[in-house]
Amino acid sequence: MRIKKKFNLILATLSIFLLHSEESPVIKVEGGYRVGEFIGLKQNYDMIRMFIVTPKFIGKSKLFVDLNGYKLEENDLAVGVGAGIRLFTNKNKTRLFGCGLFYDYRTTCLNDVKQIGVVLESLGERVDYRLNIYIPVNEKVKLSRQNIFDNYTGGYHATCQHEELSFTGANFTFGFYILQKYFQSFYCAVGPYYYFNNKTNSIFGNQILLKLNCLKNLYFEINVSNDCIYKTHAQCGVTLSFPFGKLFNENKAITKSVLRNGVPFTKNCNRWTWNW
Repeated sequence: MRIKKKFNLILATLSIFLLHSEESPVIKVEGGYRVGEFIGLKQNYDMIRMFIVTPKFIGKSKLFVDLNGYKLEENDLAVGVGAGIRLFTNKNKTRLFGCGLFYDYRTTCLNDVKQIGVVLESLGERVDYRLNIYIPVNEKVKLSRQNIFDNYTGGYHATCQHEELSFTGANFTFGFYILQKYFQSFYCAVGPYYYFNNKTNSIFGNQILLKLNCLKNLYFEINVSNDCIYKTHAQCGVTLSFPFGKLFNENKAITKSVLRNGVPFTKNCNRWTWNW
C-alpha cells in the first residue's frame, strides 16, 4: 500500500511534466540488474528507470523528470522521483548547467527510509561535474523488540534492541569519456563521498564508476567504493536502454541521465541497556 502511494506520486509528477511540454519529449526507458555491495548497500537488486527531457520548458531551459524503481533482496522495495531543469551556459551550447530535486523512499525490515536529494551538474560532450546532496526525512529511529538477557546472578539483566540509522551525505564526481565513437563508449566517473550520523562514525571515501557501451542499447558497469568504515566494495551491473522520440539538434549532453546514489542505505546498530 505504501509503495502504491509512492507510484501515485510519480504519476502525478509525470502528469504535471507532460502538461508543461510544448513538443514531444525524449524518453529513455532502462532496465537492469545490480550485484555486489556499494558503500553501505549490501543487497543485489533489479532496477527500472524512465528518464524524460522536454525540448523546451521555460525560456531556453529544458525540464527533465527521472522516475526510478528498485526491487531489492529480502523483499525490500525502493522508488525515487526527481525533476529539474537544464540550461546551456554559453552561445556555442558546449556546456550546460542543471539542478534538480529528488525524493527517495525505501522499505526495510524496521523502517521506511525517506530522503530528499539535491542535484547540481555541469555537463559537456566529454567532461561532466556532478554534486549530489542527500538529506534524510525521517530522523525518528524505529527499534526492534527487546531481547532480554536475565540469566545473571544477583538480579542483573541486560536488554538489546536493533536500530537502523540513516545518513546525511554528499558525493561529487568528475566524469569523462575514455572512448566515444558511434554506439561505442567507455565512461569513467571518480570522486569523494561523505556521510554522517551523530550516533555513529562518519563515512568518508572515494568511488569510481566505469561504464562500457559496446552495443547500441547494452551497457555494462562496475561501481567501486572505498572508505574507512565499509572498506572496498564493488558492484557490477548490466543495463538495457531504449530511447524514444527525436533527439534534439543540440549537444547530446542534454539527454544524459542523472548520476546519483539513488537507493538510501542504512547502518544496523545494537542499543544495549543494563542495570549494573
